Amino acid sequence: MVYSDCTNLLQLHALSRNLLIAASPAGQVALSESAPPPGVCALTRPSADYQLNPATMSSNKTFRVKRILAKAQVQNRPIPQWCRLKTDAKITYNAKRRHWRRTKLNL
Repeated sequence: MVYSDCTNLLQLHALSRNLLIAASPAGQVALSESAPPPGVCALTRPSADYQLNPATMSSNKTFRVKRILAKAQVQNRPIPQWCRLKTDAKITYNAKRRHWRRTKLNL
């Protein structure tokens, strides 16, 4: 079914939401609860039915992401002292050390 004008769409929207339609002069529709501003069709407004509900959205990490984060945490540490002694201080620090704010993991 194709609706050509905004009045029919507004009536359809009102019927789907069980709103009462007040009688108005020739071809104009006024809703008793909430009507859109003049010139705006009711079906162009964002509906609460289609908005994301934070209570139903998951906040859990996948196992793959947890594994990547765990590996990055293990790698992000200074070199042990025995490594410095063994290499005669040729390796003095971890060149790939990552700061949590400056360098991100790009997950």
